[in-house]
Amino acid sequence: DYVQRIADLTDRRIRETQVANPALNWEEAAVSAALSLSDELMKANRELLQMRRRGKQTGAGEKS
Repeated sequence: DYVQRIADLTDRRIRETQVANPALNWEEAAVSAALSLSDELMKANRELLQMRRRGKQTGAGEKS
């Protein structure tokens, strides 16, 4: 289910952060992973917005 997939992604990212930064405790790794995921989300949203703007400028997506 959707929530389980989100939890799995988050858990995987925390574990990857701990492997990459063994000095971090679980809480620090969780915060670092959350910041990383948020950064990725914001970049993806910005890219999507730019793509939509380019599409409007070129007339893409207009109904004929």
